[in-house]
Amino acid sequence: AREGPLRVLVVDDRAGSLATVKAMLTREHHLVKVAKNGEEALNLLLQPGDFEVSKVTSDNFSKVTTVNFRQAPFDAAIINAVLPGISGGDIASSVRKAEAARGVRRVYLIGATSSRGEAEVCLRMGMDTTLPKAISNDALRETLFHLTAAGRAGAPPPRALPRERKSARAMREEQPKKLEAEDGSASSAPLWAPRCPARILI
Repeated sequence: AREGPLRVLVVDDRAGSLATVKAMLTREHHLVKVAKNGEEALNLLLQPGDFEVSKVTSDNFSKVTTVNFRQAPFDAAIINAVLPGISGGDIASSVRKAEAARGVRRVYLIGATSSRGEAEVCLRMGMDTTLPKAISNDALRETLFHLTAAGRAGAPPPRALPRERKSARAMREEQPKKLEAEDGSASSAPLWAPRCPARILI
């Protein structure tokens, strides 16, 4: 178990999903690398590599430091089950074979899946667990937490702070402003004001 941030690889051929999961991990202060396909993922998973670590100095400037890991370059990898060419399951199978041959520590492999069938294939091919897409921040946090020293010690996973709830009065006061912004009118009539029916001339 690691005392500090985890080293995580994210594998996905979709730029949007890749950026979203990377942002989640970065907010949790993990060290993240990305791969856009299976070939890139295997090249990173099967050899040591460098990580760029951003640290805020005492004068509030961000300093980027390169840290090299010679053994087990990743603690975990989040892999999309469906990838062009080499699939997520194929990645898991190749990594497990290499780990067994080299006698090195296992990387915790997480499959990002869209169906039960995909999840079953991922687990059968050597992944440790799966998460349904789109991956939520809470689910990802809880899944990775057990790899940390605190998680191994049995501490409960950290929870995201609840969003601030607005009072009913505050919401009513915001409604006229929202309507004005949408239609460009200067009317400030509240949403609940009764409306007079149109007159019908006979």
